[in-house]
Amino acid sequence: MPRIAVLGIDGAQLASLATFLDVFDLVNRYGAQQYADREILPATLEVRVLSPNGRPLATQCGRSFPVDDSIAALGPPFDLVYAAGFEIGSALDLAARLQGLEPVCAWLQRQREAGAVIAASGAGVLLLADCNRPGQAALFVRSVLAGWFFGGILERAAGLGALVGIGALVYFGVAFAIGGIDREAISSLRRKKAPQ
Repeated sequence: MPRIAVLGIDGAQLASLATFLDVFDLVNRYGAQQYADREILPATLEVRVLSPNGRPLATQCGRSFPVDDSIAALGPPFDLVYAAGFEIGSALDLAARLQGLEPVCAWLQRQREAGAVIAASGAGVLLLADCNRPGQAALFVRSVLAGWFFGGILERAAGLGALVGIGALVYFGVAFAIGGIDREAISSLRRKKAPQ
């Protein structure tokens, strides 16, 4: 059974955590339903929510989000590690925000070396970039945000549209690739909606 870790840090975006948990839950539930008339199957995926210290996460919206364990917990390596997006802060100081996350970077590196696929969304992408080349993510953010703050409304809208489109493609691509979207069910819906 593939093992998946959803990694969050304080300031995590609730949607970034919950969206992937919902997708993986759907995979487990619908996978079992597809074969329920023939055999009882165990869950397809083992999903664990992790934080650096094992304590519940303080999300960007101020809610507490429970976790299953810390990154220090022993166990076999994960097959997929997803770093959830998080709040950078109103000062937009990425370097300051990433301070103290060296143990997280070391853990991510060990997971990657053990064969895990590492993925991220939002500022989680910048965390991965900074883990690979410290300080480079901050330079990237400054160059991207300069256009945001000094550009016009059309440039901002185009940038947001591109980010939303890319996010949707990744979301549905992952769900489709791991079987979370049943290809037969999609074909069946198309046939039902086709004009008679």
